[in-house]
Amino acid sequence: MAVIDVLPSDGKVIDEGPVGCSVDVCCDDFRHLDIELPPEILRLKDAGYLTRAVAACDRLLEQNPEPSLAACVRAERYRMLETPLHFSVSRDLAIAMIREEWPEFTEEQFDDLINRKRIDWRFIDGELFVLDNFLDSLRVYPREVPGLRPDSTDGIALRNQMLKEMESQNGLSGTSDVFPDHVPALCRMVPLLAILPNGLPS
Repeated sequence: MAVIDVLPSDGKVIDEGPVGCSVDVCCDDFRHLDIELPPEILRLKDAGYLTRAVAACDRLLEQNPEPSLAACVRAERYRMLETPLHFSVSRDLAIAMIREEWPEFTEEQFDDLINRKRIDWRFIDGELFVLDNFLDSLRVYPREVPGLRPDSTDGIALRNQMLKEMESQNGLSGTSDVFPDHVPALCRMVPLLAILPNGLPS
């Protein structure tokens, strides 16, 4: 049975090689994220200089490092390449998009939503970017963004169900555990892996 997959970054069909693999990274590589990047690459990544960090990964891979380190570098490199595809809305554009619905919205309110973790963001090459669907996420908190259009009826029902489930689990926060046996399934969650800030959740 042939397995066909599509890489989200370029839309090309992959019909060769092991399941969950592409030219640059394969599913098994994500098992080695606990190895961590070399300090010089990690500093670039944490500072948001992803273009430079990816270039440093390429230079390291050309040196044929130890297999587990190479796997970690390939996985982290892929995540860094994917991050800008999801965090694609600049700060100025995000504020402008909110003001289309809520003209009185201020930059201070935007910063407050960032500080209260109502908007997910990343620094990418020195500039703050937010998720491309950040407006939909904000509608989950109508009391905090009263100037935005209400969520659709379906969206409200889904939100209420989600909040009810979260409350039943001792509050509106939680953690999840990911074990090695689950890693192959994570290859179907590449967008999520790409945007996690510091590796797999714990």
